[in-house]
Amino acid sequence: MSFKSFPILRGRTAVVTEFESHASVLGRHRSRHPPHEHVEEEVLIVLDGQAELILRTPGATPEEKRVRMMPGAFAYYPADSTHTIFNAGQSPLSYLMFKWRSDERRNEGELKRLFAKFPTRLPQPGKSRLRTMTQRTIIEGKTRYLDKFHCHATLLQPGGGYPAHADDYDVAIVMLHGEVETLGRRVRPHGVIYYAAGEPHGMRNHGTEPALYLVFEFHGRGVNARGNPDRYIRTACRTGVPAARAARWHRTPARRGSQEVSGCSAAC
Repeated sequence: MSFKSFPILRGRTAVVTEFESHASVLGRHRSRHPPHEHVEEEVLIVLDGQAELILRTPGATPEEKRVRMMPGAFAYYPADSTHTIFNAGQSPLSYLMFKWRSDERRNEGELKRLFAKFPTRLPQPGKSRLRTMTQRTIIEGKTRYLDKFHCHATLLQPGGGYPAHADDYDVAIVMLHGEVETLGRRVRPHGVIYYAAGEPHGMRNHGTEPALYLVFEFHGRGVNARGNPDRYIRTACRTGVPAARAARWHRTPARRGSQEVSGCSAAC
C-alpha cells in the first residue's frame, strides 16, 4: 500500500464556508504528491511514524526546506503555502488533517510561517497531580480565514473534566494519550472530536491515567449564521481514526441553544 485516506467529516460550519478532516496512511519512503499549494489553510498532526515535511518559499528559488516531525507534533500550513509530506521512516506513516476555507477573506494573515510543535512537553503526570487540568498554548493568531486560530494541549487527570457548555466557535480535538468521555462516547488515542459552534458539550476522564489531547479552536464572525443549519457539520466524534482501519464515527442531532458560558480556551 502506498497511500490510503479515510474521510472523517466535511461541510459548511457557522465560521467557515468549508471544513474538512481526514486521516491518511502513507507507505514507507513515499510522498503523497509533488509540492503544491492551495487556497485552503491546513493543520497536519502526525499520529504514528516519522514524517518529513517538504516546504518551498513562494516566488523564490526552488530550494526546499525539510522538517522532521514525530508522533504528537503538528504543523500549520497558511493558505497558498507550497508543501508536501514524505514518509521518512521504515513503517507506514499515519497522520490527520484539518482543512478549511471561506469565501470571505478576513485578514492578510499573521500566521505566515510553518508551525511545528511537540505538545507532549507538559508537566509529567506525577508532578502535576495537584492540578486537575494543565494546559499549554501552542499557537494563536489571525489567519486569512479566521479572526483567531488557537491551539493548546491539555493534560486532564483521572476524575477531571468540565460540565456541558457551548462556544461561539468551532472546536476540534485530537486524543494523544489516555481516554475521555464526551457526547456519550469513549474516545481513545488518535480519536477525533468535533464540536460545532453553539453545540453543548462536556468532557470527563473516567480512566485511571491522565488524558493528553490537542484542542484546535476556529474563531470567526459567523459567516454562515443566516444559512441553512441543516447543512452545517453536526457535532461528531470518531474513535480509532489512525492507520488502516476505517472506524465508525458518531453523529448527534444539532442542538442550538442561547446559553452563554466560558469558551474552550478555559475549559476543553
